[in-house]
Amino acid sequence: MGEELDGRSDIYSMGILLYEVLCGSVPFKSPTPSAVVVQHVTQAPAPLRSVNLSIPAAVEVVVLHALEKKREARPQTAKALAQEMKAAVLSAVAAHSTVPTEANLSPVTASSSAFTPPGVTIPFVRSSSVTGAETSGQESQNFSVVKQRTQRQ
Repeated sequence: MGEELDGRSDIYSMGILLYEVLCGSVPFKSPTPSAVVVQHVTQAPAPLRSVNLSIPAAVEVVVLHALEKKREARPQTAKALAQEMKAAVLSAVAAHSTVPTEANLSPVTASSSAFTPPGVTIPFVRSSSVTGAETSGQESQNFSVVKQRTQRQ
């Protein structure tokens, strides 16, 4: 504190942004701005995976590295931070990647709430890429009901 700012303060700021994007909240919260400043200077952020278990451990390490209190301990450039993040993401993808098959794909259905913003109603989403001849009778009935409702509106 009290040191001249340089690009490494931007690395810290990017760490705060990454934390918020991945966890859904900022790492330091308090009712007053001065208390938040004190937290930034004196406290370590909660581990990302304590807030969101789906974050790969390697990505958590990169974000926490960007949030180091001592600027000498952070990545020294934005390029270095980007390279760390790219390596972390690629390792996480490699560790969890599988060849897509019918067995490991989750179909999206009309009742799926993932990716549907609050207040938005999606009338019908096909749960597979089958053609009309291959659909089940129930799926065809569901489509007909939704089609009728949509036409009335």
